[in-house]
Amino acid sequence: MIEMKGIEPDRAIGVDVNPRSQLLILKQENVEIAPGDEVLVLIKKTQKQKREDYGVALRITDSAEPGENEIVVQYGDRIFVAQKLPEFI
Repeated sequence: MIEMKGIEPDRAIGVDVNPRSQLLILKQENVEIAPGDEVLVLIKKTQKQKREDYGVALRITDSAEPGENEIVVQYGDRIFVAQKLPEFI
């Protein structure tokens, strides 16, 4: 079992890249991630005086391009493909 690593960005931005995937841009923290890691990302989003916090669980893959139900994650200067796991929060 891989230990879940937590990343708590001040904000994460979801941007459509193509019809099958999303780009999730995370603020880099002092957490090393690599293919095979499972990552719990806490997204803090504020819209129209309403704050929403929600968790997204991801498994970093060694794929070069996203497949079905996968997204592209930018973390610092590195780009990863990740699978969405069942939500934890």
